[in-house]
Amino acid sequence: MLFLKRTPPPVFASAPYTVPDAETLRQQALQRGWRRSQRVAQRRLALRWLLWALPRYVLPAAALLGAVFGLYLLYQHATKPNTTQTPPAAATPASKLITAATADGLPLRLSPQLQTTQPVQGTTADALGSAIDPVANPILKPDNSLNSKEP
Repeated sequence: MLFLKRTPPPVFASAPYTVPDAETLRQQALQRGWRRSQRVAQRRLALRWLLWALPRYVLPAAALLGAVFGLYLLYQHATKPNTTQTPPAAATPASKLITAATADGLPLRLSPQLQTTQPVQGTTADALGSAIDPVANPILKPDNSLNSKEP
């Protein structure tokens, strides 16, 4: 890529380029090697300290903080008043509930409010029938020519 290519630094004609001698190159290489070994040694020492301190101090402190936070949440949940609202079906008295039996013979309690056959206010059967658009819900037929393995 053209924009990632590095351009060489400009060369000034007044400053002649000198080639360093072997001793200077050796000293520079030794200094670079010493700096690299110092960075590696610092990184290894930091890793050793981390591996020593992590199980001894950090993990127990994190577990203690987690336990304290969990107990706080449990205490908050236990002292919070129960303000849940009952649904309308559960609020109706038991005498108004209709008991029916399922196919298994288990009792099923139905609310009379749910058994009304009257339409909901503001809607009629004609409005509901016209709301279904045959263009929006076309009958789909599979097209096997795309998936067929025959020539």
